[in-house]
Amino acid sequence: MKKSIWIRFLIVIILSVCLCGGISGVLIGNIMQEQNENNMVYSLRLLDYSLNFQEDLQQQVDILNPLTFSEDTRLTVLSADGEVLADTSVDPDEPLENHLDRAEVREALANGVGVASRYSDTLHQQLLYACIYSGHGDYLIRLAVPFNPWSGFLKGLLPALFLSTLVSLAVSAVLAKKFTKTVTEPLLEISEEMSKIQNENKIPHFGQYRYPELNNIVVSTAKLSERINLTMENLRLERKKIDYILDNMS
Repeated sequence: MKKSIWIRFLIVIILSVCLCGGISGVLIGNIMQEQNENNMVYSLRLLDYSLNFQEDLQQQVDILNPLTFSEDTRLTVLSADGEVLADTSVDPDEPLENHLDRAEVREALANGVGVASRYSDTLHQQLLYACIYSGHGDYLIRLAVPFNPWSGFLKGLLPALFLSTLVSLAVSAVLAKKFTKTVTEPLLEISEEMSKIQNENKIPHFGQYRYPELNNIVVSTAKLSERINLTMENLRLERKKIDYILDNMS
């Protein structure tokens, strides 16, 4: 019984830790993504004021890109019809496909600001995109950064999960021991008292326990033992009567 209770404690704790870790990961990942999106939009606003759309855009984005967000950013300038005018992550001599169907571009055309997260076939990694409609003409400025909250988050989360699991197991071991003791000891006492009915024909005496279910068992057992003892006493009296009658008959 002790082993069974301990296993159940262990399962509940592991499930609780994993559930809390998963929920925390989703919430923190969403918060991190929202903060990154806000920072990227702010950087794009600054870029919009820094770019001169009448001069060489490719040269300008090559200079400004390292200063925007991080070393791995991808800065793109688009026309309102989705044509790529400048991009920092590909060969400038290699034409890029039209970006008008991109989610962040469509949202920026409709609302002025657009954000999206997806896998980039060009850079072969998960990227977070932010795009704004320029205030200096029919242009779109898009910023992309590598973003996978789980990869970075798990590195910090796993040690915390491991430590919390160890602490939880240590606490659960103490609690499980106390819990099993409060359950098994009354059951052993009840078992010992019940054996008196069979071996010694005595009425068992039970104490009061902390669990109502055990007290209900005790009450039922006490009543049953009284009935058994009364029945046994009646049987003994009847046997004496029969013995007396048989003796007188002889």
